[in-house]
Amino acid sequence: MHTRPATIRDTVLLADLTGFGVVALNDVWGVLSGRARDVAAVFGVVHLAFAAAFLLTWWRARPAATCASTGPPGRDDG
Repeated sequence: MHTRPATIRDTVLLADLTGFGVVALNDVWGVLSGRARDVAAVFGVVHLAFAAAFLLTWWRARPAATCASTGPPGRDDG
């Protein structure tokens, strides 16, 4: 069984986005609650930057939704 490279790429990007996003939220929560060390603010910025980069990469890698094959919504060429 072979999986398309795009499917694997999307899975990896979403996994990385989820991981870095959760860690970034944890950093933000710690900083805002006052329970984190001072360096957590720096790590929070880095983790947010990585999460944003993975989100942007995943967003750009998605196939574009085109109306070329189906026409615009509500149009019936039947």
